[in-house]
Amino acid sequence: MARMLTLAALAADPDRFHLIDVRDAAAHVAGAVHIPLLEPEERAGEILAARTAETISGRI
Repeated sequence: MARMLTLAALAADPDRFHLIDVRDAAAHVAGAVHIPLLEPEERAGEILAARTAETISGRI
């Protein structure tokens, strides 16, 4: 089962997480890197290895 990042956890340690918005929608989460789901391999260099990667894939 996938775990969910809570807003409280994000607010408590925002520098720990690297938010990656994989949705194709025009609107994206501020502060997140937009990497559409079909492009992860060619854009893997944009993911910060020093942070915990968290994907945004559903409605917010």
